[in-house]
Amino acid sequence: MPLLPLCLLAIMQQPTALEELIAAERAFSALSKEKGMKASFMANFADDAVSFGPDPRKAKESFAELPSPAEATMTWEPKVSIVAASGDFGFNSGPFSYLPAGAKEPVTGVFSSVWQKKDGVWKVVFDGGCGRTAFTASLEKVAAETSKPATQEELEKLDSLLPDLGKGWQDIRQLVAAKNAVFINHPSVTLGNATKITSMGGGCSSDGSLAYTYGTLDFANSNLPHTAYVHLWIREQGAWKLAFELFNQRPKPSSK
Repeated sequence: MPLLPLCLLAIMQQPTALEELIAAERAFSALSKEKGMKASFMANFADDAVSFGPDPRKAKESFAELPSPAEATMTWEPKVSIVAASGDFGFNSGPFSYLPAGAKEPVTGVFSSVWQKKDGVWKVVFDGGCGRTAFTASLEKVAAETSKPATQEELEKLDSLLPDLGKGWQDIRQLVAAKNAVFINHPSVTLGNATKITSMGGGCSSDGSLAYTYGTLDFANSNLPHTAYVHLWIREQGAWKLAFELFNQRPKPSSK
């Protein structure tokens, strides 16, 4: 066979960035089942990664506290996957199953992970999840609309817009939601009008097509739980739109 057709065949067989992203998540889950949570998390997370613990914190600090070898097992499967057109930044979400040591029935929920390609290798830079019995969303998408990457200040402004609208969360979502947006909240979190949203960080793809933010949310009603959140933003028609939102209950601060 001539050399040129062979080269073209090799190019055609190369996985897309979206396929790489999904494969990375599945390999991560498989390693967790084979080697345990601690080993798989330490291998797949970037050194500066952040995770819910339940408040956002340095991920590897949390994983250092896990027993090794792990007595509990955790597996998961990506059902929602979005990758930047630049191929260096992506997001996965889907159901997880966690079986504590000695338990007969697993705890189920929803995971969300933000990935970034570092030196040619996909690494998790953010991880958050919440307890939930079902996950029905399904989406695979490339964020094709590019622009100048958002600065950290611009990302913080995205989150601060939400409670300032002075509307309930359902109305807010209608105003800022992207096409096929996915919204997940912990079953015990009753969303009302938030009085304070504290953006703690985030990141953006190199082509400005996809970004994420995370932080904490508080409510005027003291009976509502304090909440940690992660937002995924995608550019649509020249503006940032909310593509994914996940809330997870966090402990109320001590009165001491």
